[in-house]
Amino acid sequence: PTNPTTRVIATFAANSWETDKNGNNVIVYHLKNVNKSMYFRLRGTNLAPDTQYETDNAGNPLPDALVTQNLGIDGAQEAWNDLWFYSNPIFVSIK
Repeated sequence: PTNPTTRVIATFAANSWETDKNGNNVIVYHLKNVNKSMYFRLRGTNLAPDTQYETDNAGNPLPDALVTQNLGIDGAQEAWNDLWFYSNPIFVSIK
């Protein structure tokens, strides 16, 4: 099943990060008008949107085969050039 209310609410670039007093890299995002429980999922990559053969103009990943076929990079090297992370859900409960 899919969630029809899924959407991108924010994107961040390398210059969006700040370093806190402990040396951690931090991004702060404030939610406004939160009036019902919800959840968030985070996704990130080391690639910019519109990276040829890697991401589309919204920053979504493209098939790895596009890189290996068009740039001649083997799959192992491609895996390290193209890093992604996905989070577990982050739940916000309104009581």
